[in-house]
Amino acid sequence: MVAKIKRNDIYILAKQELFVNGFVKYIAKKTHVLPVNRGGHDTTTIKESIKILKNNHALVIFPEGTRKGIEKNKKLHKGAVVIADSLGVPIIPVGINSKFKLFSKVKVNYGKPIEFESKKLNKNEIEEKTEELKEIIINLTNDSF
Repeated sequence: MVAKIKRNDIYILAKQELFVNGFVKYIAKKTHVLPVNRGGHDTTTIKESIKILKNNHALVIFPEGTRKGIEKNKKLHKGAVVIADSLGVPIIPVGINSKFKLFSKVKVNYGKPIEFESKKLNKNEIEEKTEELKEIIINLTNDSF
């Protein structure tokens, strides 16, 4: 999906476990893929994400934490909502419908931007916005071929 995007200022967060190989690290750095520690609060990645967005670059975050997170009805990570709210930037939800097998069809559905006004949402509001984002992603993902 990301390979089809024509912009060269897009950064992507990916699990840190992918960066064990020197070659993968090299390719990741050249293609703006940043490691994220999924096990806890990764303040380095959050700071880097904020810097990227402040420089008007795009940032791809998978709040499900995995390719099939929505399918497994997992809870979304709140980081995307927290970062968007703190900077007042929109989140563009995306649903990916695929069998995730080599050469299988992939359908990517983009939703309407969810706007944030940098008003510092409280804990309950962050939970509500994250749940709203989850529902939108589920609907976009379930939109079939």
